Amino acid sequence: MQSTRNQIRIVPQLLLILIGLLLGIAIGAATNFVNGTVSEDYFRVVLFGPYAPNVRMLAVGQGMLEGGALGLFFGFVFALSSAASTGLRARLRFSSAILFTAVGIVLACWVIGGILGMSLAAAATDFFVRIFYRQTPSSFATLLRFAWVGGTIWGAYAGTALATVFGCVLMHLRWKKHIAEDGDGVRAFEPLVQELESPRQNFSAPS
Repeated sequence: MQSTRNQIRIVPQLLLILIGLLLGIAIGAATNFVNGTVSEDYFRVVLFGPYAPNVRMLAVGQGMLEGGALGLFFGFVFALSSAASTGLRARLRFSSAILFTAVGIVLACWVIGGILGMSLAAAATDFFVRIFYRQTPSSFATLLRFAWVGGTIWGAYAGTALATVFGCVLMHLRWKKHIAEDGDGVRAFEPLVQELESPRQNFSAPS
């Protein structure tokens, strides 16, 4: 009989994908709300055109769209990695604890990206205007706000990639530590293999 500790848990892996999607939407909406407040100019120049109405709300919608895509990517990869590392045995609370670390990484990279963007605009203004802004800014402060928004968006993308790798590695290491402390030496996916083979064993001829 399979123990509770080695029970196959598929639903938590599916929930990780859903949680990743929802977190991505929430983070994208929140960060683009901030960015739309900081620089409507960025979204007019890069995305929506000079005459777009209600740019802040459009920015929030764009953030939800891109954040949802990034969150779905993270959730899918992380759930797949969790399933492989734990053999589908981890409870949701074990896996979801790592999500908070991943969110922290994304937000930290979001801020760092904004700082780097402003630094580039300040250090190489002519280059930045020629390559990114592509028009004459009304003021240096406007250019810095534009650079902040662009930098944070690239930072969020880089942060998602970093959080995905870090989350998968951390999940694997935490599970190895868990089974070492718990004395559980079951290999990855062994409970699933046993369950799939059990019907054949039930119908096999007696020796």
